[in-house]
Amino acid sequence: MILAILFAVLLGGAGDSWIALASKHVSDSIRDSAREEAAEAILEQMQDVVEAHKSRVLEIRREFDSVRRNYHATAADYRAVFRKIDKAWVAAENRLIKLRFELLRQFNPKEWVDLNTRVQADIDEARQDAEKKAS
Repeated sequence: MILAILFAVLLGGAGDSWIALASKHVSDSIRDSAREEAAEAILEQMQDVVEAHKSRVLEIRREFDSVRRNYHATAADYRAVFRKIDKAWVAAENRLIKLRFELLRQFNPKEWVDLNTRVQADIDEARQDAEKKAS
């Protein structure tokens, strides 16, 4: 599950939706106010990492487009851009992994299952709504 969330987050997909949905359900899953506040703060930090990563990827994409449009660009020019995206990916991934473990420490196993069950129910509902609209 961690890899799915990380890939979704870092690719700008549903990962940040998971964070938003988890934030919505923290108070339903954790009954201890101190741990609840800590979990909410960690989720905010996770969202900040995602937003910063999206901004960085957009900057690098513009740079890639510039290299791509340059007829005289070399393989070294492309490699330089790829190194930047790799560095950005690794930095965001490492930070999100650390935050996820901090988040996990705020939940007991039953609370964690409860949170993820609630989040998954919201995701399933959104998927069903989208399928109805598409048909």
